Amino acid sequence: MRKINKANKVYLAYGSNLNLEQMGFRCPYAVPLGPVELRGYRLLFRGGKNNAVATVEPDEGCSVPALLWEITPRDEEALDHYEGWPRFYRKETVTAELDGKPVEAMVYVMNAGHPLGLPGDYYLNVILEGYATAGFDPAVLEAAMQDSTGGEQPMAKNCKLCGCAMVWENPHLPGHYHESSCNIEDWPICHDCMVEHCCQTNCLGCGYGQYPDCRFSDMKHHYMTEE
Repeated sequence: MRKINKANKVYLAYGSNLNLEQMGFRCPYAVPLGPVELRGYRLLFRGGKNNAVATVEPDEGCSVPALLWEITPRDEEALDHYEGWPRFYRKETVTAELDGKPVEAMVYVMNAGHPLGLPGDYYLNVILEGYATAGFDPAVLEAAMQDSTGGEQPMAKNCKLCGCAMVWENPHLPGHYHESSCNIEDWPICHDCMVEHCCQTNCLGCGYGQYPDCRFSDMKHHYMTEE
C-alpha cells in the first residue's frame, strides 16, 4: 500500500462510493488504494421502503467487498455532508487486510432506528457499476436485497435498451418494472437510458407521444433542464 500522507485518512467504501466516477466528482482529491474484504460484517439496505441506502452491521459469518481510499480533509468534509454525518451515519474504525497487511480505516455506519427497505434503481445501479469495475461478485448485493426485504427476493429484469443495468420490480405494483425517479408503465428501462433516450428523444417509440406532448413531459423537462 502506498504511504499515506499524515494529514489524510484511509476511508473504506462499500456502497455507492465504490463507483469511481461518483467519487471522482464528489472527492476529487481522493486516491483509490485497492479492494479489500470487510470481514465480520453484513451488507444491508436501510432508510425507507423504496429509497433505502447501504450500511454494514456486525455479523461474524459474513463479509462485505469494499474499496479503500486515501482521502484529504476536504474529501472527508464532502463525505460527511453526503452521508448525513453525524445524524444519519456515524463514523467507526475498522480493520481490513490490504496486500497482506492490516489497515485501519474510517467507515460510515448508519445509526440505529432506520427500517430495512429496497434501494432505488439509480442508486443500486451506481453500486453495481462499482462492483463491476472492482470485479466484485454481485451475489453479495443480491443477498443484501433479500435480507433487506424479509427474505422476499424482488424480481429484476435487464434494461430493455442497454441490456446491462438491472431494473427492479415496483413492490407496490407487482409485475411493473421501473426506474426509481419515475414509473414508465411496465417498461424495464434503467435511469441512464431513460435520461439519454426517453427524455431527449422520441420516448423510445413507446407510443406515448413526442416531447413536449408526451404524458411524461414534466419528467422530461426536469432532466433536460437540470443542467
